[in-house]
Amino acid sequence: MDFENMLLKLQGEIMKSHRPLILPLDDEMCTLLRELISINDDVRKEHREKNDYIFLSNIGVPISNTVSSYLMYLQN
Repeated sequence: MDFENMLLKLQGEIMKSHRPLILPLDDEMCTLLRELISINDDVRKEHREKNDYIFLSNIGVPISNTVSSYLMYLQN
C-alpha cells in the first residue's frame, strides 16, 4: 500500500501473470483500507497471528486466492 501516492502496488512475484499491478486509489478507498488495516491488527492480536496481509479471514489468517483472482479480473 502506498497511501502517500494513493496506489495499491502488487509485486509481479505474487501475481499469476508475473507482472506487477498498480491500481490507483481514491480518498474513500484509502480511508477504508486504513480502517481495515486497523481492524486486522486487532484480529491478529486476538488470534495471535503474525502476518502483514491486508485481506484476512475472521481468525486472522490470509484468505484464499479470491481477492487476487478478482484483482486479475479487474485488470483484464
